[in-house]
Amino acid sequence: MDNNNMIEQLRLLPAGMFGPLDLGFAGFVCRSTGYPDNFPLFLGAALACNAAAVRKHTCIDLKELSGDLNCWFTDLSDIVEDESIVREQLAAVIIPERFRQQLLKAENALGVPQGNKVPFKPLILDGSLLYICRDYLSERKLAALMLDFCRGEEHPAEVKMGSITRISPFFNVMTKRPDWQQLAVAAALRNRMTVISGGPGTGKTTVAAAITALLLEQNPELKMSLCAPTGKAQARLQESVKSQFAGFDCSDEVKALMDNLPVSTIHRLLGSRPGSTSLKYNEANQLNLDVLIVDEASMISQRLMKALFAAIPTHCKIILLGDMQQLASVESGMVLKDFCQATGQNRFSEDFINGCKKCFSTEDILPEPAASKDDTLADCVIELRENHRFSSERGLGLAAAAIRALPEKSTKAAVTRLVKAMRGDDTGEISLEKLPSWQNQAFEQTVRQYFKGLQVESKGEKRYFTEYLKEASVRKAYEMFNKFRFLCVHRRGFYGVGNLNKIIERSMYGISGGREFYPGKPLIINENCHAMRLYNGDTGMVWQDENGNLKAFFPPLEEGAEFRRFELGVLPSFSPAYALTVHKSQGSGFQQVLIITPDKESPLMTREMIYTAITRAEKRAVIWSSPELLAEALKTPTSRCSNLRNALINR
Repeated sequence: MDNNNMIEQLRLLPAGMFGPLDLGFAGFVCRSTGYPDNFPLFLGAALACNAAAVRKHTCIDLKELSGDLNCWFTDLSDIVEDESIVREQLAAVIIPERFRQQLLKAENALGVPQGNKVPFKPLILDGSLLYICRDYLSERKLAALMLDFCRGEEHPAEVKMGSITRISPFFNVMTKRPDWQQLAVAAALRNRMTVISGGPGTGKTTVAAAITALLLEQNPELKMSLCAPTGKAQARLQESVKSQFAGFDCSDEVKALMDNLPVSTIHRLLGSRPGSTSLKYNEANQLNLDVLIVDEASMISQRLMKALFAAIPTHCKIILLGDMQQLASVESGMVLKDFCQATGQNRFSEDFINGCKKCFSTEDILPEPAASKDDTLADCVIELRENHRFSSERGLGLAAAAIRALPEKSTKAAVTRLVKAMRGDDTGEISLEKLPSWQNQAFEQTVRQYFKGLQVESKGEKRYFTEYLKEASVRKAYEMFNKFRFLCVHRRGFYGVGNLNKIIERSMYGISGGREFYPGKPLIINENCHAMRLYNGDTGMVWQDENGNLKAFFPPLEEGAEFRRFELGVLPSFSPAYALTVHKSQGSGFQQVLIITPDKESPLMTREMIYTAITRAEKRAVIWSSPELLAEALKTPTSRCSNLRNALINR
């Protein structure tokens, strides 16, 4: 089969495989560089684009491609119904022999880095890794910026003996192990860049609040800001950090400064412009900041993280808070995990430990130094290991800790034991139940029964969840509704968010779908609308105003303000929010969650997916799944092709 026919074979594959963007980019690369009929180049460009846009890789490893296109499209469950026909079509598209050598012949389209020199070509081939040029440059720039902050001249804050212990009542609990929270505060005061990682309940926001208090005590004029990747995460950061202030041992003046700290999304901080990809703040026009604290860093894509670091002045302290075990960004890259794996967690130099001895109490237990003073990446990543919300010996805490402790490559026996422990939990905090069958409406009936019988804790008593509809105000109804959420792995399909939301609407209101509005309908925004200050992931509720008219109400942007109200007809794209995907739930917390997995293997069923889902629960997580599928998911960590980790280690 000649080159033109092979290219045509790619174009004839079913929708959901190579999309218009992949094929359009591949065609553009071939035509614009003078290789219109070059099949290896067309295939390489289509794969690189598909990897970045759909699979969220920053590159592809050509060594992992062989045979035919079945090696790339390993799972077709969400794409086609008749898999056998498509498998035959994929088998007809042969991966070129000596693929790398074939690509190197297209010199006009492909650049090969030589040291620090990178040819500006549409595609970049670094060893066996094939990139879109933009992603390669972004990865290299981000690695350089991060290393510059790690290497930068230290401006350690002067901390008096015992002041870290003093600032928060949560610190200085006498134990026979290090207080990782205090060490995290010490690292942030000392370093220009610090990553504080840990699961829910390990005290990341307590640490962030303590850092702000100690820095403002020393210099009330500091220009400090807090930010998060989404509006929802921003609101939660604002609420959780400010809730710490009352118990802190610091002056009222410092508390007032803390209370007025600006909190925003990263896009708003950088001056994102509607309808434009350019940002107001960048490398040429940097932010006027001395300290920046960034929450939910695991959700930040490589490109956005690069833009953020480029806009930060060299003297600024940057503190990233996040959980490296959570799901990665919905865009390409997994920056937080790559950085943490490159540095190692809780690896401290002797200089750092000696510095801690000067500001900690003499009784504090400190870890032994494990890195040399010349190690650029030492002292930068602190993993908080003590859970203050759950006991790590039972229920949710035990399950979360056990998942975090799984090695990258776990045995089937290890994950099976974990699933068995989750099934046998007797605390009521976590429950694994059989996924109801879709046949004979069994799933729909079970969902209805669960929803109508669900009870949550409100004001110290058990109440039926559906009573949120009886609340006197939208604020109280919204607070009650946020005590529970259905979480789904998939957006589409029988066990997906779309179908589940339809089931709930039919069950409660007899509504068959569409944009019908009724009091109490929860909403989630699906696209950014800068003019209305409504952003993807923001949640609200339809409610009656004082005149009895239905409006869309969303939480205020400022603490203590009234709920914002909007006319229903002008809302940006939205969906019902009885059920969310696990991805959409990141940055949120609910008293209870019900997690619904698919009934067969799926590439979305990963360890990070399950961990993120169960850690959204504060009191109880119920999982509807088969034990076998759950075990396979826990055995499968998320894999995204990236070279950021090596770029950090080897520069």
